Amino acid sequence: MPKKRKAIPKKIEACVLAANRHRCCICHKRVGAIQIHHIDGDRNNNDPENLCVLCLDHHDEVEGKHGLGKSYTIDELRIYKKEWEETNKIQAKTPTNETLTNMEIEILTSLSWTEHRFPVNIIMADLKLDYQKTQSLLDQLEEKG
Repeated sequence: MPKKRKAIPKKIEACVLAANRHRCCICHKRVGAIQIHHIDGDRNNNDPENLCVLCLDHHDEVEGKHGLGKSYTIDELRIYKKEWEETNKIQAKTPTNETLTNMEIEILTSLSWTEHRFPVNIIMADLKLDYQKTQSLLDQLEEKG
């Protein structure tokens, strides 16, 4: 009897998707649906380092049989993942601002804090905020419950 596949925990899934900006780590395009791929092929290994985000086309290329063509290797996928996530971290670094805009506050407060406590750096990357402002607002939201 085949082993049952273990679901990726929601917090890990959210962090992986956010670190990749919900985009394929190979083509960087935000096209339709995406998949979270287990790099080492072990569908029970849900370590974030083993999970990369792929568009459906690239997921098919990685998973499919290519006859005489070369498929992506595990090492290539690890490189694509690392480079894409590093690019996203660099893009997130912005000059410090003293106050949050109303739109930034609205976006942050609309996030579901009871289901997911997103890491500060991921929120910063998506909203282009600095660390102290974001952490301060998250602390205030958490105190309010």
